Amino acid sequence: MTGRNTLSTSPALTIRGVVYGVLGTAFAQGTLAGIGFWIAGVPGALLLGFATFVFSLIPAGPPMIW
Repeated sequence: MTGRNTLSTSPALTIRGVVYGVLGTAFAQGTLAGIGFWIAGVPGALLLGFATFVFSLIPAGPPMIW
């Protein structure tokens, strides 16, 4: 790779990796929280699992659900 290609593609690859990482982590948190809520017998476990996913996209969001 030349210097020009590296400088033009590196930020795009980094941003894409961060976005995929944040979404993947939020999905894992929402799924595991939903399963945990369901096992514990919490009413509305699916809704709370989805809310955990959404709030996981915000830094320090999941404690707002718990």
